[in-house]
Amino acid sequence: MKSIALEEINPDILYVTSWQSTKEPKTDANKVCSTYRILYFKRGSGRLETNGGNFMCKKNEAVILPPLTNYSTSAIEKGSIIINVSYDLVKSRKLESSKINQTMFRSLNNHYIPSQFASERFIISNAPALNAPLHIKNFIPLGNIIGELHLEYRNMKRFYKLRISSILTELLVNTARMTEQGNSPKSSDIADRILNYVNENHKEKLSCRTIAEHFNYHPNHVTRIIKKSTGMTLYKYITETKIRYATYMLLNTDYSVTYIAHELSFNDCSHFCNVYYAATGMQPSEARKYRSAGQVVSCE
Repeated sequence: MKSIALEEINPDILYVTSWQSTKEPKTDANKVCSTYRILYFKRGSGRLETNGGNFMCKKNEAVILPPLTNYSTSAIEKGSIIINVSYDLVKSRKLESSKINQTMFRSLNNHYIPSQFASERFIISNAPALNAPLHIKNFIPLGNIIGELHLEYRNMKRFYKLRISSILTELLVNTARMTEQGNSPKSSDIADRILNYVNENHKEKLSCRTIAEHFNYHPNHVTRIIKKSTGMTLYKYITETKIRYATYMLLNTDYSVTYIAHELSFNDCSHFCNVYYAATGMQPSEARKYRSAGQVVSCE
């Protein structure tokens, strides 16, 4: 993904639609958005769940979703009105917006989204909160801004594209400023989600890059958050977590060292032994000798 500054964006609004829920609350299947998207609750309430967090939205609140964000909706209150703004961050799309499917909650699989329909995704270097799903709340002018944007799009008066691009830019700038003042997810909350993810996926091949992509953050932003929260780098935390689980298996199971290395996604047995020795000062085979008969060692 390319990295740009917020000053470099030039939003191109593809469509603005209004949708009203006419059914009782229910949970919808997982979906994926092919463009940047803002879902604004003009009336009612509902929940959006993404890999970047769960958001319970009320009237005059919104969620910003980057392209290819997997999400699901649930508990959308009957009678809710949601305004959907679909846009590119820069004017680079070759196809006309009229050719883009405008169904608001259509279930899509990202493997089947043609590249020409997917927005180019960017890392906004100086506004990291905008790189991940973001819940906008406690922002009084939000309704007026979205309402003006929707009206301009519907009327399509002369120069309307320039106007709606300006309105959306204003919204994104105000949102970036607001998140810097403490209305974005706290760094400690983000750190907790990342650390929990590492523990729950300790058997996978983890890196700062893959974890940052999972949470839709820039790797440098993730590194800063984890360093501030734990006092160590994310790489070191991943290593210590894997070593902790490796020690648990060495002391509580009869699995071979080779099996443990494979189970924890080390490159090979030699790599595992080298990392284990660097972290503990002993080889895995030596650590196993400390096992006491009948003793159970926790990996916590």
